[in-house]
Amino acid sequence: MPSTSNQCVGVISSNDAYFSEVCKASAVVPVGLTFMAFAVQDFDDVKGLLKEDSFVLVERSLHNFGNSLCWVYRCSCDINRCNYLLSLNVYLQGTVEELNGRSKPCNHCIVVEKFIASVESVDGTLPESVVGSQARYNDHEYFNTDNIFELPCSKNIVCSFVHGEYSFVGSDQHGLKCLTCKLCSNPACNERENFDGSQFGVLNMGRYLLSHEVLRDYMHHFLFGSCTLQTYHQVWIRRLSDVDTAEEKIPSYNQLRYAWYSFLDLLEIDYTARSTCSECGPEPEIVVCDATTVAFRKTMVLRCDPQTPVESANVTTGR
Repeated sequence: MPSTSNQCVGVISSNDAYFSEVCKASAVVPVGLTFMAFAVQDFDDVKGLLKEDSFVLVERSLHNFGNSLCWVYRCSCDINRCNYLLSLNVYLQGTVEELNGRSKPCNHCIVVEKFIASVESVDGTLPESVVGSQARYNDHEYFNTDNIFELPCSKNIVCSFVHGEYSFVGSDQHGLKCLTCKLCSNPACNERENFDGSQFGVLNMGRYLLSHEVLRDYMHHFLFGSCTLQTYHQVWIRRLSDVDTAEEKIPSYNQLRYAWYSFLDLLEIDYTARSTCSECGPEPEIVVCDATTVAFRKTMVLRCDPQTPVESANVTTGR
């Protein structure tokens, strides 16, 4: 028996499906305090789903088209179009439709523009960006001095604004956590306490991190096996290479050496007290030394040339 109800079946376009998924997941996030740049999650046209941990950056600029001001959107997925729009003047002839006709925007730009228009039509405001680290320039570089913006739809990727450019930073194996320097506990002091990573078991060297586990491992090799730092670094490289660690991720010898000396400072070893015997005191009756300890440098002993007579002028005396 045929149905009496009228059913309408339509085909949803790729941009409409993308826009629907973006609205459901809130996958558009402003990454600038001026709302000129937006991070949007990428879309898989075949599966009709958002791509996990895959983002593009959509920026907009305001142009004067004769009697009207219009936003022009550009996306990081199309470098040629970005360079073309950046080369344009603020004042343009024609209309924004003609400009988009000459240089067609991608689906990311269309969806972001549609999303912003839908949000502004409700209450006239855009969602605030989530700022993880405010810009603050001082005399130390223990943290990124530019802004880091968290992406609520991803735990593994953040958007960073460094040297005037936006970029996405992520981790495949571990999640990212935004850490900021704490203010001094003294209410009269406005300085920040430098983040050293001790609470997480890492040594922050500014441009790279090194685990305390590695440094303590070398310490025990040195104490019980007289292992040199150069030898330990060679063995460490071999071990990391065996597990297919990328060469650029392996610290150099100088990086390990600088970290080791910084780690020694954290141990607060009193080298002066260690020179005195805890049982005999500063003046022991018997001292046992090896040949290296009792030896003298050549500049510290008398030296004479056997080819010339021994006279006072031919003798070199040290301290």
